[in-house]
Amino acid sequence: RIAPKEVSSKAVGEIVSQLTWAGYLQAGRMGEWRPGEKLQELIDRHEIYGNIGVEAMPAFAIDAFSGKTIGQTERSYEKGSVLLLGGKAMQVVWNEGRRFGLAPAPAHSQPDDILRFQKSYAAVPFNITQTVAALLNIPRGSLVTLAAAEGTWLFHFWGTVWGMLLADILLQAGLPAEHVNEYALFLRRPLTQLPPWSETAARQAARDVSARLVNHLQMGRFHALLPAHIAQSAITQLLNLERMAEVYAAGVVRTMPAIDEQLTTLL
Repeated sequence: RIAPKEVSSKAVGEIVSQLTWAGYLQAGRMGEWRPGEKLQELIDRHEIYGNIGVEAMPAFAIDAFSGKTIGQTERSYEKGSVLLLGGKAMQVVWNEGRRFGLAPAPAHSQPDDILRFQKSYAAVPFNITQTVAALLNIPRGSLVTLAAAEGTWLFHFWGTVWGMLLADILLQAGLPAEHVNEYALFLRRPLTQLPPWSETAARQAARDVSARLVNHLQMGRFHALLPAHIAQSAITQLLNLERMAEVYAAGVVRTMPAIDEQLTTLL
């Protein structure tokens, strides 16, 4: 057994079964698995190593006519592939390893895939945003509101992840809230205090935003291959909802007109 001790034998079995069903592993003799077709393809493209990194080796989509780089993608595509880019069908007209050229596809071509550009969304942690709050002389535990034309800005300084969870928790409490960034969210109406903490609402929020948190938490490019409940559990463990509950309970909503101008620079 090479799995970490915190991963149960049952979970290992479920993961292996999922990878086998998805075509990444192939069952051999009892207790033995070999690379399946999809895994072998990754190995052949040198995208699987003994020490797997978070990001795949980038490929580069090139405008076949101008030679300009359109963007980085997670994988390369074979010549002849038809890709959907911004609603427009494009065809790969040449391929040079990690570089491939795109030109408009013939009329009525059916796309083989949607071209997705590689992005990195590392979350800004709580301690960093709290440092910014301290530099603005905001009392510890304070959430600062700032009136806007169509609602209210709520500067929580809770970081990317807890900020997204907070927006969802408020939404469940009947307060239309939109996540803005690691510092703030936007409310459609004034707020004078946070609703009572609800463990049920917090866990629902974790489920609601988990898909958006995968990149923020740098779960790795193969996270999506896990069985759904194991993937969700892995994300929930990183959210530290127990600590968030403490921060939430200590939160005091206030206004600080003296720093309104400085707050707007954080939006």
